[in-house]
Amino acid sequence: MVGLCVCIVGAIISNKKTIPKFTPVSHPVSHPVPQDEAIKILRNRYAKAEVTKEQFEQMKKDLEK
Repeated sequence: MVGLCVCIVGAIISNKKTIPKFTPVSHPVSHPVPQDEAIKILRNRYAKAEVTKEQFEQMKKDLEK
């Protein structure tokens, strides 16, 4: 019985070594977003109240340059 437990524990331990550990995916390198897409994202952020009206207007003005 003890031998069976030792075998099971050994199998679990050896199996853990073969299972790859979770590694978070890093974000890909940023690439430029087209202006119309950037404005859509900004509008969504404003709609979700992530930016104030003043921030929205300034950012929109900056994007339209």
